[in-house]
Amino acid sequence: MAAGADGDDRSDGADPLQAVLYIGTLLLTQVTTLAGWLYLQRHRELITAPPAVIRGGIAGDLAAIALFAVALVIAVAASPNGYLGLLVLLLSSPLSRFLNRIVQRRHRDSHPATPE
Repeated sequence: MAAGADGDDRSDGADPLQAVLYIGTLLLTQVTTLAGWLYLQRHRELITAPPAVIRGGIAGDLAAIALFAVALVIAVAASPNGYLGLLVLLLSSPLSRFLNRIVQRRHRDSHPATPE
């Protein structure tokens, strides 16, 4: 393999910082989406969806944010193969379901059904 102009022996030209910036941008996008869900939760008049849908969206975004954070750490540690960290996103659906169950259980505990 020939060394690059900066003495780097990578032939693919990939910059390790590229994966970090990409995953960081995805993480910040999820944070923005979470902010939108939280805004809608506080302003129910803006949405016709039931509260369970909003709670599910919040749980899904929290799961994605946590997994993007893990992927970001892997991207830094596994440089220059940082994109491999995105494989943790395969856990997004199970983690989202788990968080949604916790949120639903917590919501039921804080809002018990009234006896008839």
